Order: sequence, then C-alpha cells, then structure tokens
Amino acid sequence: MSTVNFDNVSLKFNKPTNKKNTIKEGIIKFILNFGKNYYKYDTHDVLRDINFKIIDGDRVVIIGQNGAGKSTLLRLITGIYKPTSGEVKIEGSITSLIEVGAGMNPELTGRENIILSGLISGFNSKELRAREQEIIDFADIGDFIDVPMKYYSTGMCYRLSFSLALLVRPDILVVDELFAGGDLNFIEKSTKRVEELKNDSSIFISVTHDLNYAKTFFNKIIYIKNNKIVYFGDDIAGCLLKYQNESLH
Repeated sequence: MSTVNFDNVSLKFNKPTNKKNTIKEGIIKFILNFGKNYYKYDTHDVLRDINFKIIDGDRVVIIGQNGAGKSTLLRLITGIYKPTSGEVKIEGSITSLIEVGAGMNPELTGRENIILSGLISGFNSKELRAREQEIIDFADIGDFIDVPMKYYSTGMCYRLSFSLALLVRPDILVVDELFAGGDLNFIEKSTKRVEELKNDSSIFISVTHDLNYAKTFFNKIIYIKNNKIVYFGDDIAGCLLKYQNESLH
C-alpha cells in the first residue's frame, strides 16, 4: 500500500535582512560583533498547515499561482526539503522528475546514461539490453542518443529523464510540470504510460498549468494559495473554476 501523508506540515525559510555590501564592511562588522554572526533574519512562511493523504491509484494535480509553493510541496514529498514542523509520511518507492536531468552525467551520452541509471536502479545488464531500445524509442531524440547530454536541449533531456523514470516503475512518480518537454506525440505516449502506472496501483503527482489536462487526466486536485492548501479533493471542475475566478482578481 503506497501512501503520501502530510500531517500539519509547515516549512519556513530564513531570509537575512542586513546583508553586507563589501568585504571591508563584513570584516568590520565581524570584529565589532566579536566574531559572532551579525546577520538578522526574517522568517518567511513557504507552506503552512498542510494536511492531506494520497493513496494507491491517485493521480493528483497541484495548481496555484507562481510562488504559491507548488514546487516546494513536491520537494517536501520527495524528501529534498524537511518540514519545519509537522510530519511527512511516505510509504512506497519514489521516482521524481523535479530537476530536469537530475542524476544524469552531462559528459556521458544518452545511451551511456541509460545504462548507468539502470544499473543504479537495480537492473542487471540483461534486463537493460532488453529495455534499452524501448527507452530510446520512447524518448524519441534520434541520433542524439549517442551524443553527450551536455549538448541536449531542455526538452530532449526531459524526455530521456521521463523515459528512464517510467522504466523504474516506482510506487510514486512525482513530476514538476506534466510533460513540459514534449510535443503532442510525446504527450500522447506519456499519457498512456502514466495510465499504465496508475493501473499498477501507483501514485502520480504533478504540477501543471494545463487546465484541460487537469480536468481529464487526474482524479484529485490540490489548490495552493498564499502558501496554504485551500482545496484538496476530487471536485476538479469546481476547484479549477474557483482558481480561474480568483486568478482574474
């Protein structure tokens, strides 16, 4: 049973309010404060009082204005950030596509990265040889598969990363922007593949700005506004209407 459970989770960042402007100024303040940290901080609430539970089979879309905390929420789910208060409980393996190309070696070719990532994920050489062409065909980056990834466009890097993530078949797949690097053909292929993940009782969580996909692809929605969840549930159409109306004001 895979679950993502947030129990009264909050995250705060500290922002310095008295930055030094020059090295000389920094040395003087350091001396005057007897070597103590002279910075003062304001606390900034990134997310506040977050509560929800996601279970097997859920496809959850996260919406909200820029800066609302959507990507931060994904980073809490994947463990990149730790909450300031509250508890995050995750049951099941997670694969995330939050940073495009994360974990890839830019000096290696796409093909070499497939082998490297596969071995790290626990596949043996025989399994990788059997799946290699499938991954290459799915990513659809042509002859660039044998070019070092440092020469890839963002879209190409994303498509290969996405293809590898689906190879692993995680319990929980987290994506920062649904199919952001794909054309219509890639989106169609990815939609079918993620449906397969859902049918295998996995969890899929994604941020998207495509409201049409939010209506048709997901079965639950999280709406973040002013760093808090203002709606979590299955009334996707109603939530999107609320979001659109509030975005106009």
